[in-house]
Amino acid sequence: MELSFLKRVDELVEAALALEASARPAFLDEACGDDAALRLEVEAVLSADMDRVDFLKRPILRGLNPSNVGAGQSVGPYRLTRKLGEGGMGAVFLAEQTNGVSRQVAIKFTHMVFQAEQRLRFMLEQRVLARLQHSYIARYYDGGVTDDRYPYFVMEYVDGLPITTYCDRNRLSLEKRIQLFGKVCDAVSHAHLEGIVHRDLKPSNILVTEESGDPIPKIIDFGIAKTLETDHEMTRTGDVKGTIRYMSPEQAGHGEKSGVDQRADVYALGTVFYELLTGRTPHDWAAAVPASRRLQDLREKEPGLPSNTVAHFDEDRRNRWAAERSGSATKLVKAIRGDLDWICMRALEKDPERRYRSPADLGEDLLCHARDESVSAGPPYWSYRLFKWIRRHRPAVVVAGLLALVLFLLPLSFYLAKAQEQRQTALERDRAERALFRAESISQLLLRVFQMSDRYQPGKQEPTVRDMLDRAIEGIRVDIEDPVTQATLYISLGMTYSSLDDHEKAEELLTQSVTLFREQADREPEKLAHALTGLGWSRFLRGEYEEAKCLAEEGRVLLDGLPDANKALLEFNHGAMTAILVRMGDYRRAEAYAQSALHLCLAEKGSQHPVYGSRLNDLAVTTLQLGKYVEADPMMREALDVNYQRLGPQHPLVAVTHANLGTIFLKRGLYLAAADHYAEAVDIARQSFGKQHYAMAIYLKSLGLCVDNLGRPDEAEALYRKAIAIGEQSLGLAHPEQGVLVNCLAVLCYAQKRYEEAEPLFRQTLELYQTGGHLGHPGFSKSLDGLGMVLLETDRPEQAKAFLERAKNLRIEKRGEDHPSVAVSLRHLGAYYLEVAHMTEAEDHLRRALDIEMRALREDHPAIGKTLLVLAEFHRAKGDLAESRKCAARAALLFEKAYGPSHRLTREARDLGQPRS
Repeated sequence: MELSFLKRVDELVEAALALEASARPAFLDEACGDDAALRLEVEAVLSADMDRVDFLKRPILRGLNPSNVGAGQSVGPYRLTRKLGEGGMGAVFLAEQTNGVSRQVAIKFTHMVFQAEQRLRFMLEQRVLARLQHSYIARYYDGGVTDDRYPYFVMEYVDGLPITTYCDRNRLSLEKRIQLFGKVCDAVSHAHLEGIVHRDLKPSNILVTEESGDPIPKIIDFGIAKTLETDHEMTRTGDVKGTIRYMSPEQAGHGEKSGVDQRADVYALGTVFYELLTGRTPHDWAAAVPASRRLQDLREKEPGLPSNTVAHFDEDRRNRWAAERSGSATKLVKAIRGDLDWICMRALEKDPERRYRSPADLGEDLLCHARDESVSAGPPYWSYRLFKWIRRHRPAVVVAGLLALVLFLLPLSFYLAKAQEQRQTALERDRAERALFRAESISQLLLRVFQMSDRYQPGKQEPTVRDMLDRAIEGIRVDIEDPVTQATLYISLGMTYSSLDDHEKAEELLTQSVTLFREQADREPEKLAHALTGLGWSRFLRGEYEEAKCLAEEGRVLLDGLPDANKALLEFNHGAMTAILVRMGDYRRAEAYAQSALHLCLAEKGSQHPVYGSRLNDLAVTTLQLGKYVEADPMMREALDVNYQRLGPQHPLVAVTHANLGTIFLKRGLYLAAADHYAEAVDIARQSFGKQHYAMAIYLKSLGLCVDNLGRPDEAEALYRKAIAIGEQSLGLAHPEQGVLVNCLAVLCYAQKRYEEAEPLFRQTLELYQTGGHLGHPGFSKSLDGLGMVLLETDRPEQAKAFLERAKNLRIEKRGEDHPSVAVSLRHLGAYYLEVAHMTEAEDHLRRALDIEMRALREDHPAIGKTLLVLAEFHRAKGDLAESRKCAARAALLFEKAYGPSHRLTREARDLGQPRS
């Protein structure tokens, strides 16, 4: 029969079986039409008329049941030679086929008795299995049902070893294990395309033979688990089909048989791959653990990373494990950590929707890893587990704190684990193992604290994040005596309090951590460096930039003195230094640290890691601040795309990247595009933090800048004042970023010639920066420049010059002579020299400003128009009216394009370009 004909028969039989018997004739009338052969075949199957169904014309094994089958017995055309094995489902025999074809086969006899409808479905399944042909799948030759209604299967005999046994005995390297496993994925994928799911993949069903010395996998028992499944089997207590160690969570569910599809095989493949990597299954239960507990673990308990599992082996086991993989333990753990961890955990996701869609996708990721290309898998499975916990609680209570806790705890655990593979001597290995034990203690303590909220008590409110953190601190002080573990926890908890804007508590914990680790400095220099960097970060968030820099630099010096300094900690330190130096206006050094942090991230974690987006964002920010807007643009776009994909559209870091991309557009004069990104940042911040968080103040201020440049000063002023009010509550009056907010309002007042309002605002910000020691902050030079222009406009030119010169010198020092902000200072000094009639100096400063802007900015940037406008005034003062009108006309075109025809600068330029009587 043609394959298409058989498929059509199968489809119609399945559809007919779903109907009442009385409804089937009418259904077949319509479905078969005039095709008499098709209808005859379908009716034959439905009536189980064995003589009329071609594909079932095979011997019936009469008088046979599994209990009386033995070696030496002839069964139809097969002579049984020996028993290969026996289990709960039945027995398997090696047999010789004697009816014209001489070959060895394996016959599986089952204990299950089929009822009439099961027998019918079994017939259909056998035809599907017979069509399954692949080099790495054992062939299905024959099958049927005995006259006592016991099903049997005749398959290709594979004289091989289970894949895990073969790999260990032959000491296959990781690379060869991956190659062999890739062939298995290819075979399972082929079966899935034929509509067949294995449902019981495990090493004993993946046998390995050799051809010309090369290992060849053969998958056996394909489709048998499905064939033997009954409608009620999953509801009987303790009766679960498949091997629990390799079973998917959905197979371990309660009566959820309909939810089992090809992704159950993906999970089983992930379990086999885990065992190939580590030598044990993800859930390595002791023999005494009951089946009910095992099934519960499958549904609820997350396995550890393969690399971490191996890291916890004792020395003897680790040495055996490494020998079976023909390598050193240190190098093997390093090879597993990263891509292979992520690939394995993606296949083992509890939620089928989060797994690989197919074995082919799993195999493709393995190929990408082998080619040193990016893999689609990544490490977000831990955040998914966290969010599952969050969904059981009130969203507003937990999001910010728990995210921050995990973001800072996991890098810590990561670098502690890395310590084990980086040390060689027995003493150092023991020290690394203690570090791993401490990391586990940390995780377990926090997990216990978080799980307290699951114990619902009537009449009591659900605990907040701060409640749980306070409990954790109490637990540390009461239950943990080891100072290193205490100090380690204080880092993580201190960082979390910082993220919750409880800076006093953060300072207390991080200071304690530094104090404890200073006492252990000779033994724990890396941890001291981590604590110093963490305390520096806390000071940074409080706006104490000089102190933050000193602490982070002390941590950096410690790390620089270690020949094997942990790369993850170096990355954290360099990332912190980047942010601190940007706020201090030291952009060249910030750029160097940003580049280093990005390179460390790529080398240690790859471009698929969520942190990659943050590191790319940091480098783009430093590039932006150095005035290289065109270079910063694609970097920031990529950072936004990465953060969006890895973290989700509502993550706070996505808001940060939106705002930074908005700043690039703002600097380039693309105000509408900038406003879109700032508005997006505002929406995310409002949902993540609420309306009174300082992030809202920063983003509202930025949105105000766009609105102001679009010619809507009243709206801009409202946004500035709202931002200032939020900043006063969340940042405090002395925070340097509060100075940025006030500066924006001062600049707007100056632009509207409200000098009596602008001057005290500029003086207020100058006092803030000077009192706090923030003389390197970019806001300080902006305040100097702004006050200088107010003084110039209010007839105090000599006072103005001092402020303008100081602003220019600071900008050159921090950003270089070719930065656009230096052009602003040169333009303003040109206006001063024009005011005091020093025409040569005026022209020199204005020409230099225009030259910088023409090289650094887009040719239609409105900043160029501002310099042209002052040049127009200069030429008019010299009496060169034609050149004055020419400069004014060019400025008017730029302003109209950027701001529109009604903007005050557009009107001013047009007026200046008009002939005067």
